[in-house]
Amino acid sequence: MEIDHYAVLGLPSGEEEAKLTKADIKKAYKTKARELHPDKCPDDPNANTNFQRLQSSCDILRDEIQPQADLDEREPASFPPDAYTLARQKEERDRQKMREEIAKVINMTLSCKRYLFPPDPDNQVREEDVKRYAETTENLFFIWKYITIGMAGLIKLYKVVRPSSSEKGSDTMKEPSEEERKIHS
Repeated sequence: MEIDHYAVLGLPSGEEEAKLTKADIKKAYKTKARELHPDKCPDDPNANTNFQRLQSSCDILRDEIQPQADLDEREPASFPPDAYTLARQKEERDRQKMREEIAKVINMTLSCKRYLFPPDPDNQVREEDVKRYAETTENLFFIWKYITIGMAGLIKLYKVVRPSSSEKGSDTMKEPSEEERKIHS
């Protein structure tokens, strides 16, 4: 006689069993374990056997589901990412780098304002102060450069895709003029 492990755990079998996860099995096991534990059923002579059957059914079902879960995780990785996904990932890395640079400059600014001003040549200047000032200035120029480039790109993009006054509220984009096409080529 073959044991229906899903029935032992009180889980649905058939088509619904394919949708079950390890968490569902764990939850069903805990519920049934509270019910069938030998300490909870001291008068039942089969309590120990029933509890062992419950444990083995749970182990078998977990082992059945694990390879499928591993396959589901590996399957998307077997296909190369498309160009759109790669572009989005690159944009996110660039954004993260920009956030880190901005945070670095802000932290340097807040921690020590003297690094934002050129060292006074009359006072004794440490080489470390000069290097930090140069680094801070370089970071500020780097950030400002990318902010202005980004804003210019957004303005150009807005000019190309904004709807014309006759199409306000419509979902269509207006055709770029010859002048706009020259700008973007």
